[in-house]
Amino acid sequence: RITSTVVSNVYYRRALAQYSTDRKLWIQALREWNAVLAEAPRDAQAHYGRGLALDVLGTQDQALEAYRQAVALDGQAVPFRLRLAQRLWETDQYYQAMNEWRAIVTREPGNLEAHLALARAYVRTGERIEAFRKYQQILQMVPDQPDARRELARLSGSPGR
Repeated sequence: RITSTVVSNVYYRRALAQYSTDRKLWIQALREWNAVLAEAPRDAQAHYGRGLALDVLGTQDQALEAYRQAVALDGQAVPFRLRLAQRLWETDQYYQAMNEWRAIVTREPGNLEAHLALARAYVRTGERIEAFRKYQQILQMVPDQPDARRELARLSGSPGR
């Protein structure tokens, strides 16, 4: 049973943690996110905020785990998935990152950042046909997207524009 004191304490701590995060006071933010999680361990936003602080403070492995936990608790939150995918990619977990970008595109078909990341990932993993298709899809969404135009030209074997 959760008491009103615990709820108000979590509410206060969460607000302070977000305030610290917004102002890039990372050590204080981490301390506050940890305090929130001590009382509300299933708070996806707190795991994400903790991950942001850990990232900046140089503990990427712990940050990656915090992002994983945030996504596990709230798989609908696109910012959580984007950050997780980015960190997975940076740690050479390419196919896991691609799965996250695919989940984002399914949830938000117009998310250009996820489409571009997925197209770049297809190129990197040698899936040139999939990359070509993805860049074409991006140009249907945003006809003047310069990265997609350049990469599509490169994949076609013609000079970029």
